[in-house]
Amino acid sequence: TTLSYGLWDANQAPAYQQCAADFHKANPKITVKVEQLGWDDYWSKITTGFVSGDNYDVFTSHLSQFP
Repeated sequence: TTLSYGLWDANQAPAYQQCAADFHKANPKITVKVEQLGWDDYWSKITTGFVSGDNYDVFTSHLSQFP
């Protein structure tokens, strides 16, 4: 099983990658693929993913994106 995880913060990406690697080591049948995009590209992908039905399995959010 492979899960996709999206985030926008390049500074946090290494920590998320390490968490994914540690999780996989403890759960070898599950892989977490972490994808980091810049802020604008990230939110465009999230929006497009909701419309198309092809989105991340897990993603980070931000209060500024909610009215």
